[in-house]
Amino acid sequence: MPDPAVWGACPQDGAKDIGKVIRTWHGGPYGPPENQLGAGDITLKCGTENVGFRHIVNRHGPQWQTLADIEGRDWRDIADMALTKNITNPDQTAPQDGGKWCVSSEIYLVNKDSGEVVKTKRTRTILTDKHEVLTTFPTDDGCN
Repeated sequence: MPDPAVWGACPQDGAKDIGKVIRTWHGGPYGPPENQLGAGDITLKCGTENVGFRHIVNRHGPQWQTLADIEGRDWRDIADMALTKNITNPDQTAPQDGGKWCVSSEIYLVNKDSGEVVKTKRTRTILTDKHEVLTTFPTDDGCN
């Protein structure tokens, strides 16, 4: 697996940088032609407590860190791996209420000493119809 991309920084005082893009992927299209989120650049923004990076770190950071501990890495490395796979090569996609889209796939966590896969985990990412990441998190099921 290649090294994860470096994410941009979100200042502590987030009132002024809600829309700051800290990571971009190219993904899509998702879904069948009659109901599809077209291809394009998908962005992760600093966001708020409800969406984007700030939501992910505050609501799901501990979940990502539990997985990152398996590989002896930082939570952002594992979240980036999952986001990259979900956005660029999902094995499940589904439209959601409110013009949102779910993209989901499995990631494989490797013991750094033995090189063996020690855990497989499904992850889910929710996107807006404007190609923005709302949230991403580990889960036991994919897109519903």
